[in-house]
Amino acid sequence: MGLFKDMRKMQKDVKDMGIKRPSLREGMAQASEAIGNVKEQQEAALKLQQSGKPGTATIKAMRDMGQLVNHQPVIEFDLTVEVGGFTHDVTHKQPVPPTMIGQLQPGATINVLVDPDEPTTLLFAG
Repeated sequence: MGLFKDMRKMQKDVKDMGIKRPSLREGMAQASEAIGNVKEQQEAALKLQQSGKPGTATIKAMRDMGQLVNHQPVIEFDLTVEVGGFTHDVTHKQPVPPTMIGQLQPGATINVLVDPDEPTTLLFAG
């Protein structure tokens, strides 16, 4: 009986804090939006793999965004990107495998593919 009593107390506490659980319709809308975002990101990555210009990026700073995509933390990077002799600064977010985080530290230089039509859009190249 203690389990059900604890569950009722937890439900009451959540209600008292003003936290509203999303309806099924709201939850489905959020899931649909998330799936759409992932699909857009996959299409953008495919485009960059096919037509992106190779370059390098130096990491100036990085921040954990507190989000996970496929169990990978989303990291926001401040980068200095060099492509074809031109240099520009970019802020870029992408999921990063936990095994790579140690390699991606401020001061590190990484290979990137840059969108020739939009130089602020890039993809880390293996």
